[in-house]
Amino acid sequence: MTDLTTVTNSPTFRLFAMPSFWKGVARTIDLFGSLDTYNVSATPEEADKQAFLADWKCLSSDAQAAYGELVRQIETQTGERQFG
Repeated sequence: MTDLTTVTNSPTFRLFAMPSFWKGVARTIDLFGSLDTYNVSATPEEADKQAFLADWKCLSSDAQAAYGELVRQIETQTGERQFG
């Protein structure tokens, strides 16, 4: 299971406000939405740049995981080390 620290430090969740029980309780009486805080950027271009880089980090991580799984499957099927 993934722990909350891993999720909150993930580039995927950079723009989201992470909820908690007490924040949820407080929001029930927050009529003007003053408790909601989000990660913001100085300019729209900076936000786009950060989102673009976060997307590429995720794609890179997924590609590395897929490659590692492929190598593991090949080595399991052939019974010998193929790469690296």
